[in-house]
Amino acid sequence: MDRNEQFTRLWTHTQPVLAGYIGSLVLNFHEAEDILQEVAIKLQQKFDEYDPGRPFTGWALGFARYEIMASRRRHARSFITYDSEIMDCLSSMYDEMKPELDQRASFLKDCLSEVKNGQIHKVLELRYVDDLPGEEIAERMNMNESAVHVTLHRIRKFLKDCIDRKILLVEGMA
Repeated sequence: MDRNEQFTRLWTHTQPVLAGYIGSLVLNFHEAEDILQEVAIKLQQKFDEYDPGRPFTGWALGFARYEIMASRRRHARSFITYDSEIMDCLSSMYDEMKPELDQRASFLKDCLSEVKNGQIHKVLELRYVDDLPGEEIAERMNMNESAVHVTLHRIRKFLKDCIDRKILLVEGMA
C-alpha cells in the first residue's frame, strides 16, 4: 500500500473522531469545519513524520489541539474560551472511545441500509448531507414542515433503537 492510500485509510477512519473533538470545543460550526480542513492538510503534509507504531488518532488529535489553539489566538478578542486542561481531557476521552465510536458508526451504516423508503432517504440526505433546515426540506419534498420534523424524529428513533439492538447483541456474545 502506498503512502497516499495509507493516509487516506487512516484519515477516513479518524476523521469522525476529530470532527467530534473539534466540534465539542469550537461551537461555531463553520470555524470547526475550517479547523478540521486545516488539520487534514497539516496531517497530509507531515505524514512522512508519522510513526506507524503509534495510534494515528492520537497523533491527529495533537494536530487538532494545535489548530484549535491557533484559532484561539486568531480570535483572542472574541468571547470563545479554550481551556487546555479540558482539551487534554477530551483528547484522552476520544482516544479511549474510538473503538466504540467506530463500532457505532458501522452499526449506523448497517441500520441505514435497513431503511427501504426512498423518501426517507431523501429527507435524511437533505438534512444531513446538504445541511438544509426543515423548512427548505419541506419545500423541496413537497411536504409540510411539521411532517419533515416528525419524519426526522421517527427515523432518528429507529436508527438509535437499531444501533442499541446491535450493541446488545454484540455485548451478549462477549
